[in-house]
Amino acid sequence: MSEQSSGQHDPAAQAPAGAVAVVTDSTASLPAELIAQFGITVVPVCVIIGDTSYDEGEGITPATVAEQLVAGAKVSTSRPSPDAMSRAYRGASSRGARRIVSAHISSQLSATHESALLAATHAPVPTTVIDSHTTGMALGFAAVAGARAAAAGADADTVAAVIRDVAGRSVHAVYVESLEFLKRGGRVSARSAAIGAALRMHPLLAVSPTGTLEVLSKVRTQSRAIGALVDHIVSVSQGYPESADVAVHHCAAQDLAQRVADMLRLRMGERATSVALVPLSAALSVHVGPGAVSVAAAPAVRS
Repeated sequence: MSEQSSGQHDPAAQAPAGAVAVVTDSTASLPAELIAQFGITVVPVCVIIGDTSYDEGEGITPATVAEQLVAGAKVSTSRPSPDAMSRAYRGASSRGARRIVSAHISSQLSATHESALLAATHAPVPTTVIDSHTTGMALGFAAVAGARAAAAGADADTVAAVIRDVAGRSVHAVYVESLEFLKRGGRVSARSAAIGAALRMHPLLAVSPTGTLEVLSKVRTQSRAIGALVDHIVSVSQGYPESADVAVHHCAAQDLAQRVADMLRLRMGERATSVALVPLSAALSVHVGPGAVSVAAAPAVRS
């Protein structure tokens, strides 16, 4: 199955689905088709290479990030500014939105949520800001579910409730080749990274219900780590009364991601509404590094 392209567009170019506009950030890794279909506004996170800062989507791709990391370049990320959030909110209002629901990457992983809160105080229409406690397509699926509800005529409180529900029941787990890149970004301790490297362990991590990044297990082979990743996703998604939407992300590891997607299709069968290969956002790729594969799953809520 070919990859779906992840799209980050000018926030001002997106049309709200109806009276309630849904805003998120580029860590949601939303494919361009879904952004356009549901009129979701995506605010780009900044990727910094050397001394130059780029808005994600402006020539900065996961492949670019992987190349720079392998080359030893200094690569980091920065939250969108409150001004960038304000521009997105003004754009949504100018296109007719009377309310905005703005859902973002876990506040435990990024200060993006803080920028949204600051911008919301000056937004031209009432704006609800949500800490999703997750990221990647676990956030993306929640934003899409909210946008579906908005398109069906739901009010802002209902849209926000749908987003919180889907995000809260979602799962996002990631296999990384090394903890080194997470250590550089301050997402894991130097001690944990050093122990993992010394023991040549392959870490499996997951976003916790409170939005922190936790180590699920460390195993000695890649195949065992991938098996544990698939087991974890299958186990969590079995608890959904609905079927599951599933996205397999990767950073410069398409073959491995395809293998994971095939395993998930086999294990989940009809319980998976879809299992799509979706490039991980460039900003998240900075922190997991080349070779990483993650899986996001969420209940397939169709309002």
